[in-house]
Amino acid sequence: MMRNFLFLLAFVALCTAQDCYKTISNVNLRTSASTSGGLITTIPANTMVTTIDASSVRNTYYWVRITWNGNQGWAAADFMTKVTCSNNIPSNRPQGPEYPVESVPTISPQVYSDVLTNKNSPALRQGFTSRDLYNAALNRGINPAIPLAFFYHESQLGTAGIATLGINNWGNLRPGSTGFLGRAYTTQNTDYGIFRKYRNYMDSLMDWIDLMLGPRYKGLSLRDALAIYAPSSDGNSPSAYASAVMQLVDAWNKRSGQFTLEVTDVSEAASTLVSKKPPTPGPSTGLVAILAVAAALLALTVVVLAVMLRQQSRNTPSPLVEELTDI
Repeated sequence: MMRNFLFLLAFVALCTAQDCYKTISNVNLRTSASTSGGLITTIPANTMVTTIDASSVRNTYYWVRITWNGNQGWAAADFMTKVTCSNNIPSNRPQGPEYPVESVPTISPQVYSDVLTNKNSPALRQGFTSRDLYNAALNRGINPAIPLAFFYHESQLGTAGIATLGINNWGNLRPGSTGFLGRAYTTQNTDYGIFRKYRNYMDSLMDWIDLMLGPRYKGLSLRDALAIYAPSSDGNSPSAYASAVMQLVDAWNKRSGQFTLEVTDVSEAASTLVSKKPPTPGPSTGLVAILAVAAALLALTVVVLAVMLRQQSRNTPSPLVEELTDI
């Protein structure tokens, strides 16, 4: 009994506010610290969660109060591992009504994934995961919720409008004034004009990010940027567009609650994109082999010529010797 009491005291001391855990297996989030408590949701294995405070209860299992994916409740710490909270997203992250393009994330990776999955977005069927797309923005200092909201507003995440033509264009980007296509490989004529056509949504997302960080948009508020991005001359309402984007970002922010990113999420964001980037076409294997053989033959020829020249120089008398022989 005393051993259990001392263990409980030690456990409470470790459970400081905003501790972080990673689930070992699926863990039920309940309304109370008991297996009979109402089931709120089930947290998948290998998911990061954050404690609300230092509360803990011993009731068959050791229970801690946590928040995950916008839900708060009790979970059994026996099925979780305590991890470092060094990349805990600050509680003072942007809270609206205006959300800057460049900021820490206001959407959790889980909510980001849910949004794309629930719409059955084609962006998830091209060899890239939702985390790859999330990291593409995160690695450039962009709040992933902003490009996701643009994607949602422009084409319902690739399921409506001109997106059905298979152009894989994240933000419905048009060619530049000089015909610049970025990572697009061609253009597509539509009833609404000419748009860039991409091989996949990752390429167009990266072009969208480049655009927002470029000299034309960087530093502008989202509303000012949309006055250029979706001008009224194209039949748009920049103010309404901005409001729609902000509402989406705000809803996802509230749904995400307090969340944590693992250290590897940030440090490996760039390497993930590089490793999953579609291969750049190069010389065929047969051509490479032919070039290698040709190079070897050339090197052999040089060696043979060098040997022949050296042998000839040894057999040919020098001019001085010839003169002495003639005397």
